[in-house]
Amino acid sequence: MANLYQRPNSPFWWMRFQVKGKAYYESTGLQATQKNEGKARALLNHRVQEVKNPASIEGLTTRILERIHELPHEKQNTKRREVAKRILGDMTTRILITDAWVAWRDDPEAEKTADERTLGMYEGRCRSFTAWLGEEHPSVKYVHEVTRHMAKGYATYLKSHKDISGSNSGIHVSLSTFRTHINQLKAMFRAFEKAGSATENVFDRISTKKTDADSKRDLTQEEIEIVLSNAQGKGNLLPWLLIGLYTGLRMGDVVTLRWSEVDLKRQVIERLPLKRRNARDKEKATVRIPMHPEIDQVLTILHKAAPRESEYVFPEDAATYQRDRSTTSTTVQAHLIECGIDTHKKGTGWQIVRDDNGMPVRQASGKVKLVYTGARGKTIVGFHSLRHSFVSLCAARNVPEVAMMELVGHGSPSMTRHYSHAGEETKRKAVMSIPTMSYGKKALAPTGVKE
Repeated sequence: MANLYQRPNSPFWWMRFQVKGKAYYESTGLQATQKNEGKARALLNHRVQEVKNPASIEGLTTRILERIHELPHEKQNTKRREVAKRILGDMTTRILITDAWVAWRDDPEAEKTADERTLGMYEGRCRSFTAWLGEEHPSVKYVHEVTRHMAKGYATYLKSHKDISGSNSGIHVSLSTFRTHINQLKAMFRAFEKAGSATENVFDRISTKKTDADSKRDLTQEEIEIVLSNAQGKGNLLPWLLIGLYTGLRMGDVVTLRWSEVDLKRQVIERLPLKRRNARDKEKATVRIPMHPEIDQVLTILHKAAPRESEYVFPEDAATYQRDRSTTSTTVQAHLIECGIDTHKKGTGWQIVRDDNGMPVRQASGKVKLVYTGARGKTIVGFHSLRHSFVSLCAARNVPEVAMMELVGHGSPSMTRHYSHAGEETKRKAVMSIPTMSYGKKALAPTGVKE
């Protein structure tokens, strides 16, 4: 006979039963409430069967866990992993470290982008980790043998080693490179764990969050007006900057903006950001941004001049960006420097040479003179600064936080719980509250603009 009962001074349901004349008295570990009684009874029946059939998988598993629970608490997790690795060692799902990239690439359920350029970057990151593992831990042959200690070691290597790409350049990797490497390895090991080829995601506790010191700053209104003023006559640079400033879109989303995403009649831009293109709910990830009068004017002019068959607002720039993103970024960075704005954090990278009044010193050609600090550049000002400026301008005009989140495509579970969705009218008012910048022709030397 088997039944549940309560013991004095114990908060749990207990079970008692007999098998072959031996009595068993065990705690279920479930609180002794009516709600848990059904679960406790199911556990009792399961436990009886385990004892009656000790050779069953359930019985063996229970006995293993019981033995592990007898160990000191600090040794239990280590023993669990050891047992799991021994079991995985006999499984057909184990994956050689050298085959990890192909296994992940060919897994249809793995989280990744399918385009060839991105897959090439994925492969390079994976090969870097494989090469490091081969040198530092040559005895590790399979994915399930990689430990958290090894993952932490690779993270440290990425932050400090000189030769991540084999170039022996002597340059440490940037925060952006570090984040992309670690986030990809997190995704890979998440897939391996799900498939049973790894016992855990050994990279999931390594932080890739940016600190305030790593973030780009926004531009002052004076800087914005100078940047816009001096962009006139430089191809599509001024339209890029205006769209970035008045929509908060990232550079890639501005340069690859399609006419199908621009509704001139409704004066709205609807865009699935490149950063969210793999989102499961693409409708929810799409940003809908009312057009500021400045943007309406710019896009109307561009639309009238665009060939009918043109897919992109900036067709040539979109093609260039898709081939090499750095070209577009370099154009913007060079423009900011010529406007007298240091793009690198003080003491790093290239710094503008200034006179005693803090004004940029220029070469005979008219270009701003730069000096290299000897330290890897930490970019604090770039096209992304316009996104920060957009948010700051909204915040300065008391735009509701939920409206700002939906305009720029930010979101978090905690914010979702506390705010309802912003209506289209609320978002339109938010965008219209941003002042129109004055960018009539200004002197190239930005008087008073300093870091």
